[in-house]
Amino acid sequence: MKTLALLTSGLVVLTSLVGTRAGCPNGCSGHGTCGIDEVCQCYPGWGTDGHAGGDCSDRFCPFELAWVDNPTREGDRHSYAECANKGECNRKSGECVCYAGYEGKGCGRQSCPGQCSGHGTCEYV
Repeated sequence: MKTLALLTSGLVVLTSLVGTRAGCPNGCSGHGTCGIDEVCQCYPGWGTDGHAGGDCSDRFCPFELAWVDNPTREGDRHSYAECANKGECNRKSGECVCYAGYEGKGCGRQSCPGQCSGHGTCEYV
């Protein structure tokens, strides 16, 4: 009888441990680890809707100095922003889809208008 009681209590403890691990949203989508507090700790480059945490189902895109943004209360401006605030992040691929006139990994470069009409070279400063 003691053996059955020990076995039952061990099963209850094991079930509660498994239940805690399964409590994370979407099982962290395979892109993070589930903490004992049922909160995902996402791997680098993963999060939800551009923010760290959540169910880790979305990728982040490259951050570059923002072309446009609002200054902070301290007067700081041109902070780093996802896709340099000149593109949209494709959360499935983790790549920026730059607006017209911008290019590069994080939309951090202006593209040359009309490729210089075939009469010059595009120079980046």
